Amino acid sequence: MKIYFSVSISKMTSELKKDCNLICDYFEELGYVNLFERRFNNKDQYFNKSEKENLLEQEMISKQKKDADVIVVEVTHSSIGIGQEISMALLHNKFVIALHKDSATPHILKDIKSDKLIVLGYNQSNLREIISNAINFISKEKDQRFNMMLSSDLVNFLNEKSQKMNKSKADIIRSLLVEEMAKEDKYY
Repeated sequence: MKIYFSVSISKMTSELKKDCNLICDYFEELGYVNLFERRFNNKDQYFNKSEKENLLEQEMISKQKKDADVIVVEVTHSSIGIGQEISMALLHNKFVIALHKDSATPHILKDIKSDKLIVLGYNQSNLREIISNAINFISKEKDQRFNMMLSSDLVNFLNEKSQKMNKSKADIIRSLLVEEMAKEDKYY
């Protein structure tokens, strides 16, 4: 599984840096492919780049996020940039693990209703277990791609429903399947 990790560099403290390094260490120990660099370790270098260097780095970061199976963010401190990363990841149907110190409450994330967003509190003693459990859960829940041929009548109907319900066509079909599974009490 490919992991991308992000944290607000502008709000980095020495304690948060220690936690972020632990998070990254645990991903490596658990054998996941890391698509991130520990940019948070050198805050000054990040802010002292030229416009061209920043553009090249942003392109690389965007590619890393696109290639990732899971986006992991540390959200102990509120950040518009991290919020945008979460929104974009969810928009692209990626799982997001939002980690925060047990002592912090990321109230902004309470508003987001998505099965793909997992918000977890941690402390240094349970961090490894929290990460391991979250990744195991995602491994079991990860979507599998499946193509379907439909008649033009069905596609037109699905397009109309999609617009009326403000849902994607895939979400509508998925909901119907889940309802049928629940009726048969087969998987729930």
